[in-house]
Amino acid sequence: VSDNGIVNVGTFNNNTNAKINIDRTLDRAMENYGIAFNNSGSIIIGANASVGYYGIVNRTIFNNNAGGHIEVGNAGWYSLLNIPGHTGIDGTFTNSGTLINNGNLTNNTIFNLNSGGNLVLNTNPAALPGGTFNWNSGSTLTIGNTANLFTNALLVPNGCTLQVNGTLTINGTNGTNWTLYNFGNV
Repeated sequence: VSDNGIVNVGTFNNNTNAKINIDRTLDRAMENYGIAFNNSGSIIIGANASVGYYGIVNRTIFNNNAGGHIEVGNAGWYSLLNIPGHTGIDGTFTNSGTLINNGNLTNNTIFNLNSGGNLVLNTNPAALPGGTFNWNSGSTLTIGNTANLFTNALLVPNGCTLQVNGTLTINGTNGTNWTLYNFGNV
């Protein structure tokens, strides 16, 4: 048990067939505020135990490349938090692989869901994009893959943008409120 699992302050490449599994951290499983974090392998966070407050905190460039697989959950506050960095570079998370989010995904800067990318949001609330969410042609966003989603799944706040060019699949909501709620620009 430690406060943090991986803290990247340079360039980190998780190559094809490489595997990272993180459980039992006290504060955050992974933080990226270096030059870039590039994933082409597998990252599993919080599969067996809590990872503290945060799963992944991205402050600069995080690329989940084609063939890359990330599954993150079991975080107290945010499973994925994409925010401005200390270096003057805003956090940009680009997903061209598979990202399964089993917690709260919050984007305050730029999130790109590229062609071939698959984003699965499995919790409530699943995503609170506070910046720009670019959902590009050939990508897929699935809300409630485990059909345990209740309400308020995808929120687009006032002043924010959700650019939709891909495929949206909504699987069973159990509540009476909403699955996609738009205050901003869709």
